Amino acid sequence: MLHNQYGLSTAGDFRVQRKEYTENSTPASGDNDFWYHGIDYLRSFMSLAVIAWHLRLFGETGFFHIDEYETQTICWVDFIYFNVLLLAVPAFYLISLFMFSNRQVVSVKYLMNRLERLTYLYLFWLGTGLLIYLYLTDNSIAALYHFSTSSIKQFALSFFSGWFTPYYFFVNLIMLTIVSYFTVTWNYRVQWLMMVFSLLQLWMFSALVCRFEMCEYMVAYWNFFNFIPYVFISNLIIHYQRCLNSLFVFKWLIIILTLSCVITAYCEWHWFLSNGNFKYNDFALPPYMRISVVIGASLLFVLSLRLRYRAPKWVKFLSDNSLGLYCLHLIVMIVLQKFEGYQTIHHYRIVEFLIVISISIVLSLILRRAFRTGLI
Repeated sequence: MLHNQYGLSTAGDFRVQRKEYTENSTPASGDNDFWYHGIDYLRSFMSLAVIAWHLRLFGETGFFHIDEYETQTICWVDFIYFNVLLLAVPAFYLISLFMFSNRQVVSVKYLMNRLERLTYLYLFWLGTGLLIYLYLTDNSIAALYHFSTSSIKQFALSFFSGWFTPYYFFVNLIMLTIVSYFTVTWNYRVQWLMMVFSLLQLWMFSALVCRFEMCEYMVAYWNFFNFIPYVFISNLIIHYQRCLNSLFVFKWLIIILTLSCVITAYCEWHWFLSNGNFKYNDFALPPYMRISVVIGASLLFVLSLRLRYRAPKWVKFLSDNSLGLYCLHLIVMIVLQKFEGYQTIHHYRIVEFLIVISISIVLSLILRRAFRTGLI
């Protein structure tokens, strides 16, 4: 069976060894195998959160419209959209980076195998998604090529954004994995310093865009700088794993993270609403260039590590198919929009949500079985 290697699982159980990470050394292996059952829960529910976000499951809000957000009052729907559903991608990054670094030896061969796999995933899903999109919109590959190569800046934006698709996830994960490889053995004090610095740059870039409405790509959902803090957070979690086993330490950490998340979210909702956020994101608040998002994702991840109960079969099933859900759901959404009667389905968004999930899972199972049987 395939092992979950990238946070988004294809199949199999998630099994890692408990490691001890010592200063200026690679993580050392523990004596007993340990199952992080909570990651199955986190992975499955976050895959659903991605779909809920893209479908706008809870309806529209004024923060999705440039001419309405200034008069929009923040409500529970906005909180769910921007402070819960948007934790999905950061949570996946944390899972992937933790799994990459939390082992006895992080060798060059191990790194290269990981990067090769991620590159294949990026090229396959990007190519598949773009071809389907071009076919459905009656555009040509030549037109896409001319658009992407019209300037160096346009090519860079297209490449690093995955041509403005969800597959930017793989590009960023490749770069984050490389950074993780070179930083995992750093002194833990340096890790703390780099984490704080990387968190501060989130607000620095958000403030720059909000104040001057320039360099809007810095707050784009696909920007690599959004996700740098997760490398150092993953490294520190590995370092402090033994401390987290203490119930006293765990409770205080959860309290501190929760309060910090609430305080930073309050500040961001009051400081960083701006027209500049619409250029690449189509809404008024930076999606990932926010400290509250980092803290929220870290909170969920730490909670998942403490969960000791084996996931029920349906949760495990969703967890095993999280990669398929992530990669296929937007393609399914685009195809559904071409069918007659789509507006009726779209009116009942929970129905559309369930249809997209069902079709994505079926396609995921078919594709996985096809490639396992030696299709190529």
